[in-house]
Amino acid sequence: MKTITINCPLVEHLSIIIRDSDLIEFKNLVKNCLRIKELVISITDYEYKNYEERDCGQKILNILIELAHPSINKIILYKGWKFSFSSLKFFFNSLKFLSKWKGQPKVYILICHYHSEEVVII
Repeated sequence: MKTITINCPLVEHLSIIIRDSDLIEFKNLVKNCLRIKELVISITDYEYKNYEERDCGQKILNILIELAHPSINKIILYKGWKFSFSSLKFFFNSLKFLSKWKGQPKVYILICHYHSEEVVII
């Protein structure tokens, strides 16, 4: 992921698989790659199999609230991210997050919860 962050000036569509240990690099990527329009984030198979024990989903939401650039018009969280209802509510009601898209085209957010075969389109 570090290589992507260093060489990302022209990247518009990015699909990545991350682990809990990648969150610092993910934070740098979101902060520095300002042309990304579509961001697809998935977790490794190990993280997916043990997703009940993971808190990665909340951390991803916090990074997006803090650093997501309004050029991103599609965010897809794929394959078993763990979120509490209150985390998602906070994410979507966060003025810091929403104010970035004021006057911009709508942002499309898709959360595919692979474990229970649920798909949530927001």
